[in-house]
Amino acid sequence: MGIELLNQTTYAKWAQDLPEEIFIELMRGSRRAHAIGVTCQDQPCGAACWEEQDTAWVLRSIYVLPAYRRQGLGRGLLAYIAKQMSGERRCLTVSYECEPGRDNLALMPFLKSCGFQMEVMEIPLGITDLETVQFALQERGAYKKMGAMRPLDELTTREKHIFNEWLIDKTGEHLSRYLVSDAGGCAVMRDGELCSAVLYSIYGTRVRLDYCWVNGEYKQLFLPLLAGAADELDRRFAGDPALPADQTGIKIEMILSTEQAIQVYTRLLDSDMEQTILCMGELGENDYV
Repeated sequence: MGIELLNQTTYAKWAQDLPEEIFIELMRGSRRAHAIGVTCQDQPCGAACWEEQDTAWVLRSIYVLPAYRRQGLGRGLLAYIAKQMSGERRCLTVSYECEPGRDNLALMPFLKSCGFQMEVMEIPLGITDLETVQFALQERGAYKKMGAMRPLDELTTREKHIFNEWLIDKTGEHLSRYLVSDAGGCAVMRDGELCSAVLYSIYGTRVRLDYCWVNGEYKQLFLPLLAGAADELDRRFAGDPALPADQTGIKIEMILSTEQAIQVYTRLLDSDMEQTILCMGELGENDYV
């Protein structure tokens, strides 16, 4: 068994072992995602990808070809990441979704055996596409009211500092996580105060809305806020050869963890919801077994 850190020249060799969206993200030069590959008799047979964030490392994927399983290769991949994490004083987290009854729930016993503390939640998941979101917002006139919305890179240094302090207080995340090519967001600032914000991450052709917040005094900004994010995504995807020209191919995902989120989603998009199982876990710096 051999394990190596992958790069732009070697990603393609392990393409079969990486989810398509992560492979696209890596090929586009993501600065926050890293991947390793494992070989058996000099043949690629598995890979893992993780992301280094300010407060934790996130395990994005881990996969071993069926013919090579139960030979310790998966443990070898995790051991490599755990060794890299040593001394960082951060934990390795994992979060993945699956439909009820699907076999990727079997990943949980493996992660537990390696020392992860795991829990499972069943929650509604809204899945739509960028074109549908744009049409719904256009019908409600949201684009006409988005004048105050600004992408993150248009905020002043002081405004970014205010936003960063607010985000750390609310979520523990740093704004720098979203000032990269595969993430982004929009915000409204008034008199040095954050009034509303939306943050998202891009995974290949999939966009995950990570955070959407509006100050109670500015509820009227909610739809224009989404319109600002949709408009920015439209510009970012335009002309990208790695992405489909048809915006229906850009998937938008929203975890609907509150009644308010469910109401907004159903009223705005009139779309069906799916039930998803969210599996979450954490591995402390010294907890790898």
